[in-house]
Amino acid sequence: MENSLKMLTIAAGIFITCVVISFSLLLMREGISFGNVFVNELNEKERDYREYNIAKYDSEILTGAEVINFTGKYQNDLDVIVITDLGSRIFSKNNKFNIAANIPENGFYIEPYDDYIGHINRDGNGKINRIQFEIKRG
Repeated sequence: MENSLKMLTIAAGIFITCVVISFSLLLMREGISFGNVFVNELNEKERDYREYNIAKYDSEILTGAEVINFTGKYQNDLDVIVITDLGSRIFSKNNKFNIAANIPENGFYIEPYDDYIGHINRDGNGKINRIQFEIKRG
């Protein structure tokens, strides 16, 4: 009788241990899944915040000086098109136009006191890939 009680106690201990291990593995898998969802949400929020800093210029009026500053800051992240009375120029990471060399002798000049209207463009995935600043006429 004493042996069967010991065996029953050992069996119950093994069963409880298996239940605890199974529950722990389930919680760990759910925790990893929850962690991945959390990281994805953080990445999405960070992308939204970065895009907000650009999207806020859509349909906004900026001075030429603000356009120059924006272009210098973001030309490596997206295409910045500037349209003036003297023509247009695309500033991007793929070309070497230096916005700091904004002098009239180069045939293209952004007048710091003129007003420009911003327009954003999105790619097929909804990501901002281009912004255009056009001189405000009239």
